[in-house]
Amino acid sequence: MVQGMWHEGTRIYICSLSRTQICVLTLHFPSNMRHYPQSPQ
Repeated sequence: MVQGMWHEGTRIYICSLSRTQICVLTLHFPSNMRHYPQSPQ
């Protein structure tokens, strides 16, 4: 369900587009992750 995933410094943002665009700030991911156009799964 993850539409987009990108990191900004040490902050990870996960955007999901189910009905409305919802961006969730997550700090449980490594800061070396790169932008994913789609869900990595």
